Amino acid sequence: MMLRCGSMGRSRAGILLGLVALAGLVAGGVWYVNYRSTPEKTVQELLVAFEADDQDAMRLLLTDVNQDKSLPWVFAVGKVARDVAKPTFEVLEAQRSGAEAVVPVRITVSAAGLEISPTRNLVLVREGWDWKLDVERTRQHALDEIVDIFHS
Repeated sequence: MMLRCGSMGRSRAGILLGLVALAGLVAGGVWYVNYRSTPEKTVQELLVAFEADDQDAMRLLLTDVNQDKSLPWVFAVGKVARDVAKPTFEVLEAQRSGAEAVVPVRITVSAAGLEISPTRNLVLVREGWDWKLDVERTRQHALDEIVDIFHS
């Protein structure tokens, strides 16, 4: 009878250990799907902060190098666009290459009965576990696109 109790105790411990491991896997899966940083989620958070005029939230989504020097420029341009054009945004699927991603954002602007929807590409880089907007690379990417148009 003692052998049976020992076997049952080990079986219960094994079942308990299996349940704990399963709970850990489920929790990890929930984090991976809902909370991990992706380029698209970062841009979405950036746009929410932009629309709310929340400079502190935006600062956290910029690369460390860009936080101080780029933010005033971003907000100056953004305030004019927000107040005059009332844009809406659609974040499209990112194109990733290692620790860099380009996220296209369709910006729809309506003014004077005319609606335009240009797409602008934002360049994000991975800093640790997070994706952050690199304003300088985004500017350079935009300039490269303009140069490409003239060379075509």
